[in-house]
Amino acid sequence: MIDFGLGVEAVTALTGSKREGFSFPVSDIIEYRYGNLDYALIRIGQNEVGEMPGDLMLTERDEDGDVVQRKRFEAANISLNRIVGTEPLAIIQHPQGRVKKVDAGSALVRRGVHLFYGNIDTHGGSSGSGVRDKYGVVRAIHTNGGCTRTGGANRAVTLEAVARLSDTLQQMANTGE
Repeated sequence: MIDFGLGVEAVTALTGSKREGFSFPVSDIIEYRYGNLDYALIRIGQNEVGEMPGDLMLTERDEDGDVVQRKRFEAANISLNRIVGTEPLAIIQHPQGRVKKVDAGSALVRRGVHLFYGNIDTHGGSSGSGVRDKYGVVRAIHTNGGCTRTGGANRAVTLEAVARLSDTLQQMANTGE
């Protein structure tokens, strides 16, 4: 199962109460670890009432006070471009299925198919989280923690590297699907 919308409401932040999430099954594993890269591409299925994540709407008020509806969940934008230098990055994670954690920092170094970052705090169980650039575009997939009190670095596999092996990812990037 894939859960969307898990987090802590501002009102309940002191108690740590979880916000109700939305669950969807994994209907297919499209690709898994091609070329020994640590990643998977999955297809999400309909929930128990036949909805997809993009079907869920959120009702809210706009700046004029009018009631409007917008999609609750949007697909993430991805980029297959090379990460250059010490770009600002962020990771939105749900470690071990718990409430959302967000941390930001910058790329440390890129070696081959991997991106290393030592100043972005990740938590156990966060592998698979998207590594996003300053525009919110997913550029890599977090795979390993490696920071200690005295140094080290966390690691991700770049989407650029995955795309060299994956026609599916190239198609997704080209069509926005």
